[in-house]
Amino acid sequence: MFQWLSSQKDYNVIILDKNSILPKGTVLSEKKINVVLSPSYYWFIEKKLPIKFTFQAKEYLPSIFESLTPSGKLSYLAIPKGDTFWLFAYDDQKIIKALEDNGINISNVEKIYFAQNVFSKDAIDLENDYSLVDIKGTITRVPTALVNVQKYLSKIPKNEFDLTNGVNLKRYKSFIDEKILYKVFIPLSLLILLYAVEIVKLWHINKNLSEQKEKIFSQYNLPSTTFQNRSILERLENIYKKQKNIREFISVVLSAPYRSNEFIKLFSLDKNSATLRIKLAKISDADIFKNYFEQRLSVGNIKSMSVNSSILTVEFTL
Repeated sequence: MFQWLSSQKDYNVIILDKNSILPKGTVLSEKKINVVLSPSYYWFIEKKLPIKFTFQAKEYLPSIFESLTPSGKLSYLAIPKGDTFWLFAYDDQKIIKALEDNGINISNVEKIYFAQNVFSKDAIDLENDYSLVDIKGTITRVPTALVNVQKYLSKIPKNEFDLTNGVNLKRYKSFIDEKILYKVFIPLSLLILLYAVEIVKLWHINKNLSEQKEKIFSQYNLPSTTFQNRSILERLENIYKKQKNIREFISVVLSAPYRSNEFIKLFSLDKNSATLRIKLAKISDADIFKNYFEQRLSVGNIKSMSVNSSILTVEFTL
């Protein structure tokens, strides 16, 4: 079912055709093999498509070949040719079976090519009662008796084989529709990408935090152990809490309901107590201040209160 063409780039090249027969006594090489398919193993259409890039052709190809090909999962290829595309459809499993039936080790197959893209316009005798002929730009397989043969396959020099635009065979049949795979793969890829971006962001954040930590430790000459730093932190938090309480206490004292002719004569603070003396306008105002402090103080308590010569003295515990 195939014939040797020649060795190119240290690869054996064969053409696979339904009527070709491997000559008896031929020893198959273990070198890599490039396979050129005759039109009996693919479908071809030349067509203009409303796209700019080749990869966009993928969504159009199944519907374009729908009326020409049998039902089943086919593979497709689009090759740009000027303002048109050369479109190919082929059955990987059918090609693999044909090669295996004739003793070709599939693992040795490098790529497959299409006669449409390999041979020139000259009629080529496949030497198996069929020839390849260019009919209005399409390489077609016809009986040799119907054409005027210009070249014989076995005599074509290797430099006339245009081995470009090759494709790899799908060696394992997929039981999942490719559309479903793409629907799953694309969102999954996006999730992986987003996850990778977040990982990179976290890495940069951690790196910046580590650098800031080292800078702070160096600037304030902090000890290197966590235990020592926690001890320092607790001590500073206690100091902050004490200072905050004192500020709140002072704010309450200064916001008391003083009359216009009432004022503070003395206000002193020490570690655990405070003393406040207020010049009263009326002796009865002492009760107003007492009620105010009892309601407003969240820090400290009234220890004692006394009035002497219109002077209210209040002792607080802090």
